[in-house]
Amino acid sequence: VSEPPLSAAQEAVNQVASAIMDISNGVTWWTSEGSETFHSTISEEPYLNNLMQQLFSVIQNLQKAVDRHIFHFKLYDFLWKDDMHTQFYEFISADPGTRAIKREVERLLNIEQKVLDIPLVLPVGPICLHTSPIRDALHGFSIAWKTKYAQVLHEDAKKMLDNAILYRSNVLNRLSLDVKTLDQLNSALNLLQELQDMENKIDDIYLPIETMYENLREYKLRLPRNEVQEVEQLREKWQELIELSEQVRYKLLKEQRGAFEQELDKQVKNFVVEVIQFRNSFDAQGPAVPGVRPEEAVMRLRDFQERFALYDAKRRTLDSVSRLFGIVPKPFPELDKTGEELDLLGLLYGLFQKFIA
Repeated sequence: VSEPPLSAAQEAVNQVASAIMDISNGVTWWTSEGSETFHSTISEEPYLNNLMQQLFSVIQNLQKAVDRHIFHFKLYDFLWKDDMHTQFYEFISADPGTRAIKREVERLLNIEQKVLDIPLVLPVGPICLHTSPIRDALHGFSIAWKTKYAQVLHEDAKKMLDNAILYRSNVLNRLSLDVKTLDQLNSALNLLQELQDMENKIDDIYLPIETMYENLREYKLRLPRNEVQEVEQLREKWQELIELSEQVRYKLLKEQRGAFEQELDKQVKNFVVEVIQFRNSFDAQGPAVPGVRPEEAVMRLRDFQERFALYDAKRRTLDSVSRLFGIVPKPFPELDKTGEELDLLGLLYGLFQKFIA
């Protein structure tokens, strides 16, 4: 629909043409027959009459050309006629996958660009069609459709970014902790090894995030400034984290090595005594003591399994720290023997419990 309609434009042309002709009524001259107006003379001119007839229909004759331009806009009727939310949820409920979503976003982006390519003024003969009202409206609708589908890609990218930031933040907090015990030392050195391994695959983590946000920018989406900054600073902050880890490594393995080696030697000696006491307790009060009822044996088994798990975890810590300092881990055969016996008793009493159940 054009506003104002062509009929209004034609009426304006008619009024202007008639007004120009009416001016001649005020022009008179004397002839042999007396006073005459200029209008009476020119109104009898065939050329002028033909010209007036053309002017009285010049605009209406452009109706077909105008209709063709208006018909072109019908290609975008779906933007405002169709239910965007319903179509979106039907599309997403079919689990189309990331590639299909990208194709749909790119299709809608192409439609948005075609809308922007519509000239602001369409000349049709002596008149001009100003398209800005409908062009702006269609542009707004096309952005809404594109954003609706692109938000799925944005949410996926945001989750990946959040996970990367959360991991970096957790590592930073752990690197900032004071290391005082061997357990803390073992945990810190394992973290440093983890970071060293991560350095070899950080591209596999960061590159997809950077690529997804680059695509979102190509889709002309409005992205939060803090997200864009976080993506831009991913590698810079990762490098800062790696530099901090090297400082922590130097501090633990160089500056504090002597103190930790002394603590390791002390704890290994104490652990030897603890293991002997645990074995003696197992022999005297364990589930395999003769005369113990099966129900009581099951309870003792659980108790010693829990205690063994604690001793075994401590032994692994001592072994790990020993290796880090180039020291051969001290064997604990009594602890190994107790673990094996607990495994066998666990199988035996597992069958017993299954049978009585």
